[in-house]
Amino acid sequence: MNGIQRRVIAFGAIAATTTALLSGCALVPDLAPESLAANKSACESITSVWGSLASVLDPASLTDAGALESAGEALAGIPAQVQAAIETSTDSSLDGALSDLKKQIDAIAAGEAVDLASIATAGTGLAARCAVFGVTPNLSLPGM
Repeated sequence: MNGIQRRVIAFGAIAATTTALLSGCALVPDLAPESLAANKSACESITSVWGSLASVLDPASLTDAGALESAGEALAGIPAQVQAAIETSTDSSLDGALSDLKKQIDAIAAGEAVDLASIATAGTGLAARCAVFGVTPNLSLPGM
């Protein structure tokens, strides 16, 4: 086998490996117009959901009379809103980030301690994935 044949074989192996890796890669979004629109819509809806969550978690708002009641009412609707965004999304990475957020919200609703680090991590994942779809939601938390 001469040097040219080895290079052709090596190039073919590299090309096949690269193609196999990229075709199954979850980081590459579906660029079909319907999918882009659905994922953009899911990302845009998270901004209002995140705003509701941030208001529930804001210690300053809990000093007002009746704030606990309104926080409980706001928290009750958040899981359904996140689930609606999950159902709208067609991107597996976005679904994963939304599911991470929903898991944290469900834990808070069940009375568990608030894990701000996990919520912030979910927000970071959402912001990164939504940026792929041209949406930069404001996902800041009170005090951060």
